[in-house]
Amino acid sequence: MHIGGQIILKLLANDGRKLTDPFGEHVLEPYLRIRSENKSRIESYLSNHFDPFYQQHGFSSSDMLELILFQSIRICCLVHDIGHPPFSHAVEDVLISHLMKKVDSPSYEDFYNAFRELTNKDVKWGLNATGRPSDSTGTAGGDLHELVGRMIAEGISNRLAKQDNLFGAACLWLSLEISRAKDSPIEAVGMREKLLSCFHDIISGPVDADRLDYIERDSVSSGLEFGRFDRNRIISTLRLHFSGTSIKARPTTVALSAVESFFLERYRNQRWLVFHHNVARGDVAVARAIDVLLRVWFNDALLPTAAQARLREVLQDRRISLLWEIFRNGYDFSADAALRFSMCDETWMFGVFREIDAVLTSYFDPDCLDLAVLKACLGMICRREKTGLVSLWKRIEEYSIFSERFRESFRGKGFDSWLQKNSIKRENSAAEFANKVLSTILRPRVKTFGSLPVLQAIEKRLFQDTDSVLLLRFSRFVAKTPFELIDPQRQRLIDISLLSTLVAQLDQIWLNDIRLHAFLVPREGHKIAMSDLAERIGSGLPSALMQVIREFKI
Repeated sequence: MHIGGQIILKLLANDGRKLTDPFGEHVLEPYLRIRSENKSRIESYLSNHFDPFYQQHGFSSSDMLELILFQSIRICCLVHDIGHPPFSHAVEDVLISHLMKKVDSPSYEDFYNAFRELTNKDVKWGLNATGRPSDSTGTAGGDLHELVGRMIAEGISNRLAKQDNLFGAACLWLSLEISRAKDSPIEAVGMREKLLSCFHDIISGPVDADRLDYIERDSVSSGLEFGRFDRNRIISTLRLHFSGTSIKARPTTVALSAVESFFLERYRNQRWLVFHHNVARGDVAVARAIDVLLRVWFNDALLPTAAQARLREVLQDRRISLLWEIFRNGYDFSADAALRFSMCDETWMFGVFREIDAVLTSYFDPDCLDLAVLKACLGMICRREKTGLVSLWKRIEEYSIFSERFRESFRGKGFDSWLQKNSIKRENSAAEFANKVLSTILRPRVKTFGSLPVLQAIEKRLFQDTDSVLLLRFSRFVAKTPFELIDPQRQRLIDISLLSTLVAQLDQIWLNDIRLHAFLVPREGHKIAMSDLAERIGSGLPSALMQVIREFKI
């Protein structure tokens, strides 16, 4: 929020009227016309309720357009993340995956309809806000947590409107429009959409407020010795670049060293923290535990009858439906709804995990896969028991064993024609070859269908005839994100890859790192040789991926 405010302050200082004039004409005035309002009411409100906070940042009560932009960007930074479920993306991906399949049970219908109501209301709000059904922005889109964040902001906006606070309502409205805006508007769109897309890029773009914050914050929180770059230099050189197709806020080439450091530290954050094998193990544990518990709640899990009944009792007592029940029958962010939403946090979820873990000590079934997975994942979550989720490779030399076998097995008429079609060469290193194939097949399907169903289809295919349980995690991270800097002399955009060899090579470096983690759940009463598992997965994965292509069509 603070960094988003810093960014818009610097853009206002560097470009001023180039930003405020089109914003007032193409964004704010149409909004006021739809509501039969005029700017004088907002100006009057600011004159009578001018906060000293604004004065500290150099504003006066007459800077209406600047103040609306400043607060809207700050609010949108909150909207972007405030809707995360407990344990963030790990749980969100499971929720999305379950929304994409159908289960014939009343509990599932309640879950599905709650999120459908949430989506329908977001679409309706967008159409009412813009007044144009064909508008490219006022529609639902983005991740689930952004959708939830918009609903929270909308509820607050409605309460402010009742208090006759047109300034606050305008700021919240604009923050929602920015949240909905498309990343890259098509050439035919107007100035309004270009501006909203530019603002959206500040919130969620290659070098956005979120990344400028968490890359440094994560290094401090984790105790790792990286994550430092000159954030102030990047922000201080920000300028607007207008073209026929877009408006972009970009640093100038003066900040090349700082931007280069940013991309390097972003890569190191992903490689050595976000996708470290222990962090991956924790994410897998949380996601798969939630997956099994939701299937228990929806009567779709394959557990012993007594265990399933007891777990449903715990989930009922612990109100697992807090994850979605506030969206039932619309959402107005009443005091009761706000309280229930605030209860749905990591502490609450961890309490659910611990109680379920205690209950499971009374149940044992060597033939129940869901029970084995749930016990292993809860052991990791509640007691940090790594022996229940055994990492099959932790270092690149171990990953190479899997990669070599994968490359050798990816042969045959169908495989060779697929490689030629996708311009993937066998001459690449084994890790690069495997990662290119995995990324080409999995990234678009994970984005469309969620990672859980895609990876579970591969796991089932690989280990369908054995007594073992395999859990996979795949990284969609892209190291070299397209990004330009502004040449201050010629006022043109230059791709950073043309200016920095380091940034240009980051994607190649990432292609030779670990992109797929595999964890084995050792089954009680069953034995399996660990030494050949990497080769076994490598040899079986090509046919499993071809099955995924046929099953998950895009």
